[in-house]
Amino acid sequence: LDPLVQSISMTQYRLAKGSCIARALQAAARNGKKVFVLVEPQARFDEEANIKWAGRYRDAGVEVQLGVQGLKVHSKLIHIVRRESGRDRSYTVLGTGNFNEDTADVFADHLLMTYQQEIGNDLAEIFRFFRKSYQKPRLKHLNIAPFDLRSFLRDRIEAEIENHLVGKPSGIFFKVNNFSDSETNELLHRATNAGVPVRMIVRSMFSLVIEEGSGCEAISIVDKYLEHSRMMIFENAGDPAVFLSSADFMPRNFDTRVETIFPVYEKKLRQQLLEYFHIQWSDNTKARILDRDLENRYRTSAGSGKGKKGKKTRAQFDIETYLREKN
Repeated sequence: LDPLVQSISMTQYRLAKGSCIARALQAAARNGKKVFVLVEPQARFDEEANIKWAGRYRDAGVEVQLGVQGLKVHSKLIHIVRRESGRDRSYTVLGTGNFNEDTADVFADHLLMTYQQEIGNDLAEIFRFFRKSYQKPRLKHLNIAPFDLRSFLRDRIEAEIENHLVGKPSGIFFKVNNFSDSETNELLHRATNAGVPVRMIVRSMFSLVIEEGSGCEAISIVDKYLEHSRMMIFENAGDPAVFLSSADFMPRNFDTRVETIFPVYEKKLRQQLLEYFHIQWSDNTKARILDRDLENRYRTSAGSGKGKKGKKTRAQFDIETYLREKN
């Protein structure tokens, strides 16, 4: 164990049955580290397992909190504090999916690991909120539901509308699992009516009615891996702003859950995520078109956007190839 690590804080929604992560947290506590785990007792199908983990943590000396009253904590967060050159420094992990080895082989998710102290400061503030949920967290770089997820989306979408109206590059690109929130629905209708291009990749529930020729397009990809990541990209006048999140676009995610939206600042990572979205959008093998006819037709090569006519693109396989080449 790293002797310079002072503390570890983590949220737990779902873990593998024999989780190496849970065992590492227990070992850290037994070796004198300050370990705090927010265990969500309302995680569907994992209620019993999480209560058992909470007991094991306590036996090992881990500080455990069972959820936050009135909310379900769905955020995937780790905050590690390490003593370096006489100062406490933050290492943080923010995810779109669970810290679960059992599903890691079959779920497609993103994790951001960062040394940026500004992100670490915000994460420390969120963990303070977990302990004292009567105090709204004061954040500078992260956004969380139920406090400001709606206002974050509204401000970003309205900024894209304004950019389009003054002739600047504009565009809204979302990837989520489910979309059934009426307020977000109305915001996107406003954006498309104003002429802002909107592209969405939504795996499952989808309630937006897309008018033909409106500039709004949506697809669903169901393939070998379960698409589980949540991504938000805003054209931002030619300097794309990229965010990842634990939240889907459903009323519960906005109003009754703790969800985290986190920015991707590093230019190289931002570009990789832009390319990732483009590869997925180019899928013409497993992608189905989401439109008002509700036919869920497979997209053909002729409708694959920027891809060459006749070229078959299977996004999940092409992304595997892309990542191998990058790494």
